[in-house]
Amino acid sequence: MITSATRRRIDYDPESWGAKCPICAIRDVCQRISPKGPPDAPIAIVGEGPGVTEIERRSFFVGVSGRLLLDLFAEANKTLPRDVPRLRYDDLWITNAILGKPKIDLDTFMTSLRKRNKELGKTYRDAVRRAERGARALVPRPDIRLDPFEACRPRLMKELANRRVVIPMGSYALATIDPKKRGIMKWFGGPFQMDLG
Repeated sequence: MITSATRRRIDYDPESWGAKCPICAIRDVCQRISPKGPPDAPIAIVGEGPGVTEIERRSFFVGVSGRLLLDLFAEANKTLPRDVPRLRYDDLWITNAILGKPKIDLDTFMTSLRKRNKELGKTYRDAVRRAERGARALVPRPDIRLDPFEACRPRLMKELANRRVVIPMGSYALATIDPKKRGIMKWFGGPFQMDLG
């Protein structure tokens, strides 16, 4: 049974939901914020990842984006007919594409991660080729880390599996939910079908 205390915040182990935390690029600096809301909520809001304010307050959407979201709910509720139930923040499943935050700007982090993984992969492939030619070569196991969005995607897809409406809040959130869809502005303002597995 879901009590009011568990409705607000559900602490769980992301790995038990399919997250690949041991090989995630931010595993060493990840300060997780667990999703909140009723687990059976038909509507889910997916942010990209927690910001500085969210990390400090240990809650979702409490910074600038949170204020914007609450303003949008207020505006949407004004336009609904009187007989239609109002959107309530507490009735939504709130989560992020990634539950932690890298210490630097997300775009800078993702660029440096891709470059690092590419270099490590090349070093590994070269060592394997030398060993295959009979040269004495130590073939180290590359410490290639998963992009945090890739690492968290299985967890996120399980969370969203039974939702009727999913609202991605940003390009990274959209691309994590559906990798074929890139650029939030292309899809902004209108509904579209997504395969949630």
